[in-house]
Amino acid sequence: MCKAVFFYLLFFIFISSVQAQLTEFRAGDKLCADVMNKNFEYFKEKFQMRTTQVNCPNDSIQEALKEYNHIQVSGECSENILIGLRGLLSEKQRQINSDFIFIEGIGSNGTTIIRPKETSTATIDIDDTITVRLENLTIYGTERTLTASTNSAVYGSNLNIINENGDGIRISTNAWAGFYNLNVTTSGDAFYVNNGGNLYATNSVIESGRGLFLSTGGNVYFKNIEMRNPKVGIYADKGTLWAENLKIYGNENTTEVLDLNRSNFWLSGFESTYSFIKLAQTDIYITDSNISGASKFPEIFTMRDSSLIARKTVFAGNGSQVFLAYQNSSVTLSESQVSSDRTTMRITYSSTAEISDSTVSSESNTAIYQEGNAYAEIWRSNITSNAGPAIKISHNSSVFVSGSSIITTTGSDFSIRYNSSLKIGDNAVIENVYCDKNSSIETGNNALILSNSGDCLD
Repeated sequence: MCKAVFFYLLFFIFISSVQAQLTEFRAGDKLCADVMNKNFEYFKEKFQMRTTQVNCPNDSIQEALKEYNHIQVSGECSENILIGLRGLLSEKQRQINSDFIFIEGIGSNGTTIIRPKETSTATIDIDDTITVRLENLTIYGTERTLTASTNSAVYGSNLNIINENGDGIRISTNAWAGFYNLNVTTSGDAFYVNNGGNLYATNSVIESGRGLFLSTGGNVYFKNIEMRNPKVGIYADKGTLWAENLKIYGNENTTEVLDLNRSNFWLSGFESTYSFIKLAQTDIYITDSNISGASKFPEIFTMRDSSLIARKTVFAGNGSQVFLAYQNSSVTLSESQVSSDRTTMRITYSSTAEISDSTVSSESNTAIYQEGNAYAEIWRSNITSNAGPAIKISHNSSVFVSGSSIITTTGSDFSIRYNSSLKIGDNAVIENVYCDKNSSIETGNNALILSNSGDCLD
């Protein structure tokens, strides 16, 4: 399906005289490549493309744009291309007299190359309500490689973006960008989206210092994106992202897979390794995903004042704790598997957890640790530990369990201490509980505790 819930894509199909001929995109839509290609073919006909060939290094793309809006390029060019309608950045931009420009390499496999002549600006800079298509090009950059801003739109396919000293693609100030079949190799950000910029990218491989910087009302949709060995996968502050089949493969040099602040993320088919994920005032929804940690990190998720909902997802600590949720955070798991050889889930400081139809296990420690006014509900789930209590409840915290199996190989299934409480649903059977005198246990109808080694009220 090409259309699904997405961000404010009032795409650049805004020209009333041609709307009847185009597939219309409204706020809430996402795009797919075949429909985008259809629209661009129509643009080519509507704007009466004037075609010329530029053979670099002898010819200039910028000069050709004085008279032509379809530039077929071969060879290796050395210039900075400034594209706009009103010349906001440079007098050179005033030479452009078309609403739609198409620059394509006519060599195969990215053999048409554009390198910057000046380092103070992007290799290709686009702004001011103009639409540009780029195809079959290898574009090198210095500080920046490709930028789009000021309500412009850029569409690219079969591009190689290379920058050993800076960023790849920057989208800002309500610009729109759609890309597929990209290879991005940069020392800085592969994508930088802010100030209301909108990015759609699919079927691309990213090898960059940071895969995505997203802030200040930026919106991103990823599909079939692979980020390889980033130092940081994605940093976001006040951004929104939807992703299908996003893969972030970290290594020993990775510091964060996701670092999200005041943002909203939806991830389906997400896969990550060497995962350290920081959430602050962020809501994240994860489904059908596989997330693994590494012993170099204390936990996979550290959550402050954030909400996580996960369904049909596998979380593997690989030497790290999986969840640390604190300061009014919430973790909701359904049909998921969570495992660690440390404390698997730590829910603390007024945070909550709801676990249903899932498995939470620890090889050598507590599976779930609740403390500091924390609350958890566990429904139809298996909670297991090979050492120590499967579930610890401490410091004014409480847990409700129904229809679940709580098993510890050695020690108590539950430890309930310091003014905490456990409520057990109807017909439950709990083998072994430790409960101190200031705590309590409430049992449902026909529920049974086989052994209580403490002295609390029950």
